[in-house]
Amino acid sequence: MSEGFDTQSLARMVRSMPPEQLAEGLRLNREAILGEVFRRFSDQLSAAGRRQEAVIKWKIGEGSGRGGYDRWFVVLRDGRCESGLDLDLRPRVTFTVGPLDFLRLVTGNADPTRLWLRRRLGIRGDLRFAARMPSFFTRPTGA
Repeated sequence: MSEGFDTQSLARMVRSMPPEQLAEGLRLNREAILGEVFRRFSDQLSAAGRRQEAVIKWKIGEGSGRGGYDRWFVVLRDGRCESGLDLDLRPRVTFTVGPLDFLRLVTGNADPTRLWLRRRLGIRGDLRFAARMPSFFTRPTGA
């Protein structure tokens, strides 16, 4: 993704693109797409998120990592947000999700409660913290 590729543009693209095309794009460019999404978590950090101290783990399915998951971490500390792949940190909460649902979720094109109810989003750890997480980041509207 280029530097000019903003989160609103990504949200619109995810919303309008057929699932087969999204899946193909992820198959061809998974590392670059996920890397850019996680890099931009810091850009989306809200005032509420700046007050948090936590490690959030994302297990994104269909990956090349252990058990078929890529393990990404988002670290909230000292008013900042950092991210990385396969960090050796103990998470406060772990989310397990497929790659397409992950893209839809972080771009505002999916409701986390609905994904959870349909068992397409697994949540392990501090459930209260997980429920408050949407307030820690500004999500694109997907419009």
